[in-house]
Amino acid sequence: MSIAGLYQIPRTPEEISRWVFDNAADHIVIINAISDQKGRLLTSYVIDPLPQVDVPNWLWRHQTMHSDMDGILRTGGNDFSGLDFHDPVALEYLVQLHFNEHLAAHAALGI
Repeated sequence: MSIAGLYQIPRTPEEISRWVFDNAADHIVIINAISDQKGRLLTSYVIDPLPQVDVPNWLWRHQTMHSDMDGILRTGGNDFSGLDFHDPVALEYLVQLHFNEHLAAHAALGI
């Protein structure tokens, strides 16, 4: 898995599934690096697959993971709780912000 997959704007259901998978996998990489380097244990919520129902709960879990990692790494943060895979303009903007946040985490952890 490469972090580059998080920079791809998902348009089709298959691309969304792949993006969600890549995102969840990268969160695990970041959580493990934080544990190893900072001695802090973060909760790894289930964020793959994207549910067909109860998307607000998925958005909350995902945002919580970002807030937790941002708080420890002090890399700043964004609000991804409004991520909407059906709004192409907003999706493109948030995916770019999201990628940058993961990139900042990687840089802070040297991974």
